[in-house]
Amino acid sequence: MTVIVWDGKVLASDAQSTNAGLKRKATKIRKIGGKLYGVSGDWDRGQMLFRWVEGGSKPEDWPEFQKNNDDWVGLVEVREDRSVWKYERVPVPYAVEEEYFAMGSGRDYAYGALAMGADAETAVRIASTFDHGCGMGVLTLTLGD
Repeated sequence: MTVIVWDGKVLASDAQSTNAGLKRKATKIRKIGGKLYGVSGDWDRGQMLFRWVEGGSKPEDWPEFQKNNDDWVGLVEVREDRSVWKYERVPVPYAVEEEYFAMGSGRDYAYGALAMGADAETAVRIASTFDHGCGMGVLTLTLGD
């Protein structure tokens, strides 16, 4: 359970991971090779996707679990030109063509906040207020830092 938000300038996420009812801190967004990435889904599998990106994003190295219709992890990539790309069950992303983007269990709350003019950090805070799977603070990344 997660919320990841891109507002066109900042990639933000909550910091909560839940395991067997226990809340833990987790970093769900990273800067890798000049791009920004975020994962939503099982934490251990999200780490495998970060490693896939760090290893060069080779299609032949795509994790086998991602091919499962019921058990894949969302991966978002924000490129240097600020375009947003989403990976789901295959190692070929699709372009997100909206002005802003959100994913995870807190997504709907975040989209509502963004539609009302909130920035990514505020949208994560609002989603964390209402979605029990989000919380424990806000992490942010910007391109070029």
